[in-house]
Amino acid sequence: MIKRMMSLLLSAAALGAAFAACAKNDVTLPDLCTVTFIMPDGTERKVKVEKGGSLYSHQIPVLEIEGYTGAKWSRTQFDKIESDTVVTVDETNMKPNEYSVTYTVGDGVTLPEGASAAETVTYDAPYTLVTPDVPAGYYFWYWYSVADDALNPFGISGTWKTAQSVTLYARCEERPEGKVAVRFEKENGEDPVIEWVEEGQSFENALPELPEIPGYIVASWNKTKEELVNLTEDVVVYPVKTPEKYTLTLDLGLSGATIEKTSVEVTFNEIPVIPIPVPPSSNYEFEGWKIKDTDKKFNPNLPYTYTEGKTLVAQWGEYTAFY
Repeated sequence: MIKRMMSLLLSAAALGAAFAACAKNDVTLPDLCTVTFIMPDGTERKVKVEKGGSLYSHQIPVLEIEGYTGAKWSRTQFDKIESDTVVTVDETNMKPNEYSVTYTVGDGVTLPEGASAAETVTYDAPYTLVTPDVPAGYYFWYWYSVADDALNPFGISGTWKTAQSVTLYARCEERPEGKVAVRFEKENGEDPVIEWVEEGQSFENALPELPEIPGYIVASWNKTKEELVNLTEDVVVYPVKTPEKYTLTLDLGLSGATIEKTSVEVTFNEIPVIPIPVPPSSNYEFEGWKIKDTDKKFNPNLPYTYTEGKTLVAQWGEYTAFY
């Protein structure tokens, strides 16, 4: 009897294993598609979705480009995904934000006559802040904002890189008796260099090292030592800068397409002028440019802010006529 029971148990176990194996072989995994989002910084975010399915809103990355609005994903509908898909940033309608600068004064610090207590600045654009009037015996050092219990200095001029509105306060220091300031503005976000000179005397020290300002050639200061003589009042010295020029190479990417010229010179922080290519036939339509070896679209309606030349590849839409 015991042998018979053991035999039955072994048979049942074998049969169960056989059924399990069959069941395992019959399981069909769903076909998956990959949706790849090319983020503004060039990194990728991949999302898996069942073929024919849709992405939920929480699966679509939030698209934020610091200091800008109007950018969107190149694809707006994410339902019925049938194949692997790459989604890039469409910057066609992107534009820099404007922010407000509010000056807070007091304790003898005032704004010059006619100056407004608030003004508007544009992200990635040049700006110049107001220089306040300060009490006798004091010197205005710089404007600063307060965030997270830290003081954030702002140069009098430069390119606006703060993606928010700010309230500014004036930092003032006691002026050394009988001295005037020679102030070297770097215009690259760094603190100014300030040298004190006896009133009526000349600036004797070596001029500070020229600042590096991305996108610009800085040739010299706008004043030489020979001009900084017999000083009776404060002097502000600025870097002499000219915007760099770069070459954009235009790759048509389509046999038979033509263009006025295959390269153009562009100037940093200026809107480029790029010719529009002509397709080889009415079966094609020009759909803009992408930067070579990336999925990043190039927006010719925005100022050029790259600090190097680029190769742009034309993008084409193809149409098939049905008769």
